[in-house]
Amino acid sequence: DSLKAAVRALLPSTPEKALFAGASALLVVAGVRRSRPIEQAVKPLIMTSIGIGLWRSREQRPALDNALLGTAVVASMIGDQLMLEEEFAPEQDEADVWIKRGAAAFSVNHFATIGLALRHGARPGVAQAAPRAASVLAGWSLLATRRPEMLAPLGAYSKLLATMSTVMASPQLVAGDGPVDSRRALDFGGALFLSSDATILNRQVFLGRESGAGAVAEGWVLASYCAAQAMIFAGLAELSAVRNASG
Repeated sequence: DSLKAAVRALLPSTPEKALFAGASALLVVAGVRRSRPIEQAVKPLIMTSIGIGLWRSREQRPALDNALLGTAVVASMIGDQLMLEEEFAPEQDEADVWIKRGAAAFSVNHFATIGLALRHGARPGVAQAAPRAASVLAGWSLLATRRPEMLAPLGAYSKLLATMSTVMASPQLVAGDGPVDSRRALDFGGALFLSSDATILNRQVFLGRESGAGAVAEGWVLASYCAAQAMIFAGLAELSAVRNASG
């Protein structure tokens, strides 16, 4: 059922979803080919298309939820541009500056989405937290041994990201009402966001920017990120609408 919901969140069933699907495909191809002009043109369309969908359905949700979702969209758009600079930075020191700024922007996204989920009953447990905590510890170990200067900023961000992913996997949220309820895909979205960021770290540490493996890794970073955003925002929008309708 979660898989069906995830597929539904990605289907180009509306004009804005069609825009999202086309922009995501172009972005992944551009990332693999390291085409900055194409990435610059299409990357803003990812969150723009999601924002359009949220605006069209805004009457279904309380004002506070719309404010939280809007904050998360804007923070993601800023983060996308900062991470574009990181991807094409000529030197590692410069890339580090951009990735710290990107982490700060996406932290705002995570705080907003966590807040909305908790507001509507998310209460994750040990079963959801344990595997994500293991992922964080693995990342911290890698940073401590290979990039100790980045442990403090990225270590804190990875903890927040894992918290977001854990909250999105809360049983209270992913139960849903049927196999295509978008709430059921929240756990997939949170897991994919975690995977995307973990790949960025491993790409920085182990893979050359111009290598074939690095290109494949960048393609996965972008594909998993786009899918994660679509699933998280669709699930949270439906969560808010359903709770609002039920009083």
